[in-house]
Amino acid sequence: MFSAWIVDCYVSEHLFWPPCLYCIFNRSILDGMVPDDFKTARVSLVYKGKGSHSDCTNFRPISCISHMAKLLEKNIQSQLMEFILWHDLLTCDQSAFKKGHSTETDLHKILLNLLIVQTRVLFPVPVILT
Repeated sequence: MFSAWIVDCYVSEHLFWPPCLYCIFNRSILDGMVPDDFKTARVSLVYKGKGSHSDCTNFRPISCISHMAKLLEKNIQSQLMEFILWHDLLTCDQSAFKKGHSTETDLHKILLNLLIVQTRVLFPVPVILT
């Protein structure tokens, strides 16, 4: 059901793309598989800016994927979010991956709730943030 919905939306919204892209992307979505060439990435290490250059923990990896893989990824992500929002599958507490929201927004909500609890002299519950 979901994959057919994505293909219908995908084809109708991206008519300016070459037909060969429709074929590759739609086949990938319908089969639930990504072409092997799309799974290859060039990984570069970028120095974080502090610490010793000889310590590997002071570097972060950056993965560069092919343009085709990025197009497929972005289109699936946008169609998936459209599907989720259309069917109202996100709770009001969801912050990550929502437009105009972030995990920082969620942290602000938690801190505000803790301040309210503190002013009401209630006993706060410990919160573990991951």
